[in-house]
Amino acid sequence: MEQFDFSAPADVYSAAGLKRPQKVTFRKFTTGAEAVRFAMEVLPSDALKRAIVESDVARLEAAQIEALYWSESYPLMRKIDA
Repeated sequence: MEQFDFSAPADVYSAAGLKRPQKVTFRKFTTGAEAVRFAMEVLPSDALKRAIVESDVARLEAAQIEALYWSESYPLMRKIDA
């Protein structure tokens, strides 16, 4: 994965549940770091599995979101314990 810009604006798209069709929710964030934090700390785990964080240069799925959240370069304090 290329270097993610935590300071650039980003959006979170998520869908919870297994029923079809699913309602997709969308939120805009002023920074990618806030978008990653929202996905990891606020979304239910089933919604995180289907979440996407998108910025102008990156489109991240659940595993990539989690990797960024736990990376040394993540700039915000983490709520979730390792």
